[in-house]
Amino acid sequence: MTLDSMLKKSKNRKSFHYILCFFISLGIHSNLKALECSVEYACFQDEEGPYIEVYTQVLVNSVSKEFTPDSMILSSVEVLFLFKQDSTIVRFDKFSLNAPQSRMASDFINVKRYRLDKGTYQFDYEIMDTRDSANVVKKITPVDIVFHEKVALSDINLLSSYKADNANTLMHKNGYYLESLPYAYYGKKYEHLISYFEIYHSDEIADDFFISMTISSLTNPDFEINKYKRLTPKETQILIIPMDISKVPSGKFRFTIQLKNKDKALLDEVSKEFLRTNPEYDFTLAMEDKEAVSLNFVEKLADEKLDYYLKSLMPRVNPTQRDVINYLVKKSSPEKKRLYISNYWNENFPQHAEVSFDQYNNVLTAVDNSFNNGFGHGFETDRGYIFLKYGKPDDKITVEDEPSAPPYEIWMYYKLNGTTEVDVKFLFYNPSLVTNGYILLHSTARTERNNPRWLAELYSDAPNELNGSSSLEANDIGPGFNRRAKELMEDN
Repeated sequence: MTLDSMLKKSKNRKSFHYILCFFISLGIHSNLKALECSVEYACFQDEEGPYIEVYTQVLVNSVSKEFTPDSMILSSVEVLFLFKQDSTIVRFDKFSLNAPQSRMASDFINVKRYRLDKGTYQFDYEIMDTRDSANVVKKITPVDIVFHEKVALSDINLLSSYKADNANTLMHKNGYYLESLPYAYYGKKYEHLISYFEIYHSDEIADDFFISMTISSLTNPDFEINKYKRLTPKETQILIIPMDISKVPSGKFRFTIQLKNKDKALLDEVSKEFLRTNPEYDFTLAMEDKEAVSLNFVEKLADEKLDYYLKSLMPRVNPTQRDVINYLVKKSSPEKKRLYISNYWNENFPQHAEVSFDQYNNVLTAVDNSFNNGFGHGFETDRGYIFLKYGKPDDKITVEDEPSAPPYEIWMYYKLNGTTEVDVKFLFYNPSLVTNGYILLHSTARTERNNPRWLAELYSDAPNELNGSSSLEANDIGPGFNRRAKELMEDN
């Protein structure tokens, strides 16, 4: 049975539509290759004055590669840093970063330090793929450089790792090798938040003093964990402090350090926001109050089918729950998998959980029949994912006869379910020409793949007709015989 025939035969099309569309994911489903980099910074000072450290990490898989005759990977980016005041360039640095030359791809990691007078600056940076000038990231951010003459805290540098090491490189500082945390993101592999910071002029404090470290949720006002440390005054304190985050759930948090004297009077405070993913603990929290939920219909599900039922929920859940599902599929017991499946359907369809589960599985069967490409289940294809996430499109155009383009489909939604967006379109194309080998090339949805070069990629078999200085920079194509994609995507 196909999806169209299933819809025609359904006796309760309203219920079917509701089952498909009741829950809309917040995540991004994208195959678009783009340069991915993290640029973080922190300000410190020494006897010579203030300075800024800039920590850069570039994901090597987002950068073009070449291979040497002995299979070594060559990959590099060009970096430009500008510090401006009132449109005047105060500090300028342009340099290349090369990935470690090996047969295994490794990310680019770099630290730079710049002396700057105190004041407010505009920090402009540009990172460009050396082998693809269109693959570039540009950003502008304000930076405040402060020179502390009284007791104060420096900025916070969150670390992914550190070790005692007296080597003399930019990755080393004050007797330690420090690897900064990219994206201010502690993923599931991290059990500790590690902070590097400095305290200046604490010798002006008469007695021992205290620092308090707090992790607070930006979405849950009831979540907070604290740690305290007592210190003895000295001119400059260098501190690296790990803090247990094994029981910090997924979400967005603020890490705050407060400096207080013995009477608990606040002397200074700094903070930094970070993201956390912790699917194992998320699952524990989610199930804490649900152990008594009857497993009812899921008890009869075969163990070998549990992963299928879990993964089929991916289009319907938010990013945090996707991490939980991945954790359950990879590491969890059948009992925990059943508990999650039962909780999902009982929580979202409390009056008819089993019926809703059965209806959804009928949809999955139809999706498999319509979209399966031989490399996984139908819901794991781009078309299956979008169908389960947003429902059946209001209209669909299939084009298989354009001379310079592979087969493609355009799905149209007059109103995108679960959003306020209207007249949304998705373009899937089949460059491999295998059966059901369609992949999402471009969409006009705000939270889905948006590819500015979709025309150039769709019509890559006509490189001489692309508009641009090179095929890598082209993002448009001139008119041609029976060439309709641009018109179809722009037509409302």
